[in-house]
Amino acid sequence: MAIQPNAAAMNWAIERSGLDRDSLVKKWPKLEQWIDGSRSPTIKQIRDFADTVHINVSSLFSDTLPDLGLQIADFRTVDDRGAAYPTPELYDTINLMMRRQQWMHDYFSHERYSAVDYAGSFADKPINHETAEHLAGCLHELLGLADNWAEGCKTVGDAFKALKESIERVGISVVVNGVVNDNTHRTLKVDEFRGFVLSDTVAPLIFINGRDAKTAQMFTLVHELAHLAYSQTGVSNPSDELDGKGSDMEKFCNRVAADFLVPTALLLQKWEHASIGAYEKTERIARQLKVNFVVVARKARDE
Repeated sequence: MAIQPNAAAMNWAIERSGLDRDSLVKKWPKLEQWIDGSRSPTIKQIRDFADTVHINVSSLFSDTLPDLGLQIADFRTVDDRGAAYPTPELYDTINLMMRRQQWMHDYFSHERYSAVDYAGSFADKPINHETAEHLAGCLHELLGLADNWAEGCKTVGDAFKALKESIERVGISVVVNGVVNDNTHRTLKVDEFRGFVLSDTVAPLIFINGRDAKTAQMFTLVHELAHLAYSQTGVSNPSDELDGKGSDMEKFCNRVAADFLVPTALLLQKWEHASIGAYEKTERIARQLKVNFVVVARKARDE
């Protein structure tokens, strides 16, 4: 049995998938003919095609293209504009996490779990350097981590694990994955996003792109915690360039992450007591605190 899909929907689905068009034509030699209407795919062929481009079969026959933009706020910026349309991998990952959060919210509410007071606790605070430093200090207190907590960890991976476990102990779920669910054929792109946060007073959730470097994952994790303090839900692609491109809120969250991971007092102490060159100092401190070299360098420049 042959059927005729909508040409515009087919082209849109191919573009959205990010897959190479030539490789799709190699898999379905009559693909271009399906699109121009000179040939029709079978039901099995159109189902296989839909599975490959990660779209519902019904969307390929709709007269209007489906709205598959981001389901949550977009904190990412490219030249001060919103980032690109979400890939199916990002879209599906957000859907999975939203469903997980809803299940946790319902379960925790039924079991009368205490609210996570941290979510939204800074909602009425101004966004400036003083607030960023204050929030970083509050996070150290909330998580029970001293300024030099990372020095006791052997590797960056150990530090990330310690930070993640401290966050989860206060009722904030942290999910780390580099693929969509357990599908190793659907990897998440670091250049698209590094993490996102789903704010909730009962079941807040932070997702970290597991394809990223561990130092970057630590930075993103604290960056998302800063968004949660303002009860914000959205996708981030934080930069360790602190005052680089982005909204004031993104720069603020970057500042919180830097102040938390490299506390000013600790940085000054280590800097003053090291009788070596600036580059060597920066490298040593970054290694001790398990952070990216750039984070320490930017902090040292600004202090």
